[in-house]
Amino acid sequence: MKKEILIALITGIFILGGAILSSPHWFKYFFPEQYLEQEKITATETLSNVDNSKLDKEKSDKENGEIMSGTENLIISRIELSPKDFNIPSYFYFQVENKGTRTIENLDIIIDLGKAKYEKYDYSKKVEIYPITDSIDKSFLKFKVPKIKQNQSIEIYSLQTFPVFKSITMNATNMTFDKLYTYEEFQKSEEGNVTESSGFHDFLIVMLSIVIIVFTIYFGIVIITYLNKLFRIE
Repeated sequence: MKKEILIALITGIFILGGAILSSPHWFKYFFPEQYLEQEKITATETLSNVDNSKLDKEKSDKENGEIMSGTENLIISRIELSPKDFNIPSYFYFQVENKGTRTIENLDIIIDLGKAKYEKYDYSKKVEIYPITDSIDKSFLKFKVPKIKQNQSIEIYSLQTFPVFKSITMNATNMTFDKLYTYEEFQKSEEGNVTESSGFHDFLIVMLSIVIIVFTIYFGIVIITYLNKLFRIE
């Protein structure tokens, strides 16, 4: 009987440990330094991205004993586009958020609107930000952000000729990689939200419910058997 109770307890511990480690939400709180929020942004490192100034700065920091601390996790947390092209200007909105623990410095956000051209734009004022409107054909938007701390966010909104964009690029002096998010990736993520949320998510809920029911019955049988033997009930 003791063997069965021990097996039940070990099984329960493994289930609890697996649930904690497999959940990004709980993993974030148990292991904040190792947590990186999942995002559909391609990290790219090319010769153009790794410039000499970044390499020189990293070398200088190491020589002076100053190491970049904290978790780097700058993400595009939300994107909205007009669902259809109308005769009036379409809207384009997105939010950049620092989900990591490292303060991102000297951040450049470059929006390539592709075939669209902006007519007006605005941005949130919670974080210090400077727009650079040097595009002649108005197909580019660029913003310079001196510093964005943990849990701070930047919101950018524009009215433009078409509800599309080509790419959003983010780079900073203390980011390991430049980050590139394309319109194609946005379309795939929108398609995935429809199929995955209605299919895979429901499947996980069903499987979890079955596991909970099975182990509830098992623990109930083990406890009842133990009590019967303890009180010698036949």
